[in-house]
Amino acid sequence: MRVLVADDDPVFLELVENVLSRAGYKVKLATNGQEALDLALELRPNLIILDVILPGLWGTEVSRKFKKYKNTSSVRILLVSARVDALDEVGGDPAGFKADDFLPKPFSPAALLDRVNRLTGLREPVAVGDKPPAGSERRKHPRLPFHVKLTAKTADLLLHHPMINISSGGVYVEVDRPLELDLEMDLQFNIPGQTGRINAAGKVAWCMEMEGGHFGAGVKFTGVPEQDLERIYRYIQSLLSVVEES
Repeated sequence: MRVLVADDDPVFLELVENVLSRAGYKVKLATNGQEALDLALELRPNLIILDVILPGLWGTEVSRKFKKYKNTSSVRILLVSARVDALDEVGGDPAGFKADDFLPKPFSPAALLDRVNRLTGLREPVAVGDKPPAGSERRKHPRLPFHVKLTAKTADLLLHHPMINISSGGVYVEVDRPLELDLEMDLQFNIPGQTGRINAAGKVAWCMEMEGGHFGAGVKFTGVPEQDLERIYRYIQSLLSVVEES
């Protein structure tokens, strides 16, 4: 089963790709509306997951355009958004965009899989954490482990938690409480094998409830000194090299 996911938040894309890939789906990613439309027409996926508000061409318009082609009109489309009112801004009912369903953010991995399994016609939901079936496509963007302590300060919150993974766009952490969307944070952490602490600004892009009462949160960088961003990039490249050689 092929799934195309379009969102302008790289941290959110990484999480969704990880959840769906582990469940056996072959996942392709797009970061703007035109790229999503081009890939959809080229790849003919079984399902397209579109953020309502995308750069260049909104997800609702991608849905309309893609559904008008006779040979692709049967492809299922799931709209998602962190702002339920975003639908009102562009016309209201998902059916008006020719979409098959709408899922508000934040949502849990289990809720995402349940919706995806239903839209793709799978009878039995695949549990989070199950291994993908033999022959499934290897992840194009492997998870990048980052087992160091993160200190996240806000006006009324102080977190000390290990970061689970990192990208050049942000970090993923697991915490014991839900975090509000757009919550601004001052981030401090160390790069393994490098001296000097990274100081960055970020905000919560999404937060999903996990099993066991924990929460996974994606924190998007909103401000990183150029030299620190270069250090993060070098670390990511070193991890990718290890993964590719293994």
